[in-house]
Amino acid sequence: MATVIVNDKPVDIGTEKLNLIEAALKGGVFIPHYCWHPALTVVASCRMCLVEVGEKKPDGSVAMQPKVVPACQTPAKDGTVVVTNSPKAKFAQQQTLESLLLNHPLDCPVCDKAGECLLQDFTFKFGRAESRMIDEKFAPPNKPDIGPNIALFTDRCIMCSRCVRFTREISGTAELMVVNRGEHAEIDVFPGEPCDNKLASNVVDLCPVGALCSKDFLYKQRVWYLKSRPSVCPDCSTGCSITIDENKDVVYRLHPRYNPRAQGHFMCDDGRLGYHYINSPERFLRPQVRR
Repeated sequence: MATVIVNDKPVDIGTEKLNLIEAALKGGVFIPHYCWHPALTVVASCRMCLVEVGEKKPDGSVAMQPKVVPACQTPAKDGTVVVTNSPKAKFAQQQTLESLLLNHPLDCPVCDKAGECLLQDFTFKFGRAESRMIDEKFAPPNKPDIGPNIALFTDRCIMCSRCVRFTREISGTAELMVVNRGEHAEIDVFPGEPCDNKLASNVVDLCPVGALCSKDFLYKQRVWYLKSRPSVCPDCSTGCSITIDENKDVVYRLHPRYNPRAQGHFMCDDGRLGYHYINSPERFLRPQVRR
């Protein structure tokens, strides 16, 4: 049985093979992250999950590493010591957020992700209150037709590469890619190959900011007005666990609810976009009797 020390609190992880993000979650400690997702490969590119890590020696002493390390890429093992709230870890989080916000537009009032955006949440909790940016921001053109159901706001992208890895590893279609380098890097599709597959809209759920948006939901409702209801998709025999977001009895979107015994983390676009009959004024709301 392995035990990890997270912020001076012992956490029993048993024989599970976990990284430090997962081990900390078992102990009730959330480590902020953008690029890591349990269903995708680890790339450790966003650097948001930097923490202090050490090892507990047999004599009870702790030897800490001199530099912060990415929690998503560091395996948890017996005796690992993790510190997420030290000045060094907090400073690393602030530096990462400041870098991500250098070219990020201040369009939260019109962004569909506002209210459920991890960039907003982490900036409030871990970031600076002001910016030191004095140069002109780099604003690449948006791509409203990256797919039939997806719009890409390139200037909002933080290059976590979740969407790229999803199309390569889950859908197996590999439409999305990273082009250019440095601050000019951006997500794009191959010429003549839009992001159009049966699972394409899952990249909207995966996007931690408002870069990838669903055209079906775009500018229709603010998320803080929505009420979420757990349900099951009726469109096929898989029976995907889903969440229905509605306001005043009008359904605005469906998205997957994690269920390892059904669909896992994702759902198909047929089920996601097949809800419009619910709001139809021609829908029968009660049994019809022929006379």
